[in-house]
Amino acid sequence: MKNLNDIIVKGEKITPILKCVWENMPSQLKQVMGKEDPIFEISAKAEAVRLKKKELVRAESGQIRGILPELETYYSPPIGKVELRTLLAEFWSKFYNLKDITYENIAITNGASQGLSLLMEMLVYKQKVILNVPYWPNTPDIITRTGGKYIEFELVDTKGKLRLSELSKLVKKENAHIMFINFPNNPSGIALDKQQMTDLAEFSRKHNLIIISDEVYNRIRFKGTPSTMLSFAPERTVSVCSASKEYLIPGARIGYVISASKTITNVFFKQLVRIDSSCVSTIGQDIILPIIKKETEELKNNKPLSFLPPVLKELKQRRDALGKQLKETGFEIAGGLPDGSIFMFAKIPETLKISDTKFIEKAIQMGKISGIPGSECGKPGWIRFCFGFVKSEDIDRFGKNLKDVVKAVK
Repeated sequence: MKNLNDIIVKGEKITPILKCVWENMPSQLKQVMGKEDPIFEISAKAEAVRLKKKELVRAESGQIRGILPELETYYSPPIGKVELRTLLAEFWSKFYNLKDITYENIAITNGASQGLSLLMEMLVYKQKVILNVPYWPNTPDIITRTGGKYIEFELVDTKGKLRLSELSKLVKKENAHIMFINFPNNPSGIALDKQQMTDLAEFSRKHNLIIISDEVYNRIRFKGTPSTMLSFAPERTVSVCSASKEYLIPGARIGYVISASKTITNVFFKQLVRIDSSCVSTIGQDIILPIIKKETEELKNNKPLSFLPPVLKELKQRRDALGKQLKETGFEIAGGLPDGSIFMFAKIPETLKISDTKFIEKAIQMGKISGIPGSECGKPGWIRFCFGFVKSEDIDRFGKNLKDVVKAVK
């Protein structure tokens, strides 16, 4: 088995995040790190030679070619096309004012879910993870599946205030060194402002915390400007991102992981994606490439970004309209109205004396509305509604139907 010094990208320093990943990585994963992908390496060499010597006949790749070329889709490099990774690096560098980010700092994955799962496999085995509440229901299962233990903690209260003093006590009590955060939050839509991110970065250094930052809703913001934890604590943060939400293509399954450590993204992730799914979706990359290319060109030419503004305008209208219906029916909305994301987290009026699970069961049974019980997100008594999924023309009907359910359960 190789050691870290044998694998680390030339010239890279061992930062807290890289040190933590290597120390926590299960031994069976360490055994595959530093190996080359024999098929991809031979394919790349063969194609390079073929471009110069046309007589070379390639017979190394496990693909079918030349029978139905109009349908054939070929394998991508394991962690994505260099062109797409380069565009993402340029976009993030300019949009978030990050330094020293190249394509090697980005690993494309089959959705943010795969990125998060593989990162957890590396980082949380036999470790305690502070899990920000409320959370995406899949997150606890991912931590458990990869051999970690999660400890629920509400980092931000429903008024949007950080609870760092309480977190300090919990970190010391549990001797935890990893924290998972998600802002703008799914399900509440609460986001951190730059001062809060600064405070959290300082806190993480003081307590030697590693941060896994789920930033899939980062650019869907209605209040404040998008920021990434990589701007505030790059040496101890890995960001997990997605094209699904900001570009409206969840079915394309394109996520990506960004780290200041090229070893994590360009070495570790390359190996894990290769043995997990061979490569990332070629079709998904082809869908997202022209969109990212256009946005990157707009940034380079100091032009306003054109893709998201009309989407955000429509989402904000839906957010405001749905929030009005919920408030009129007596529901409390976390944070007032969501700062970002496509979700609204609403507390069931206490006068109803019914659980969130039973409320949703009744609402669906009546054929009125649906939502996700807050119990599944670590916060009983609340319900997640997605205004991204509710069309504007359906919001008045949502409000009427919600009132019918409330009346029925009183």
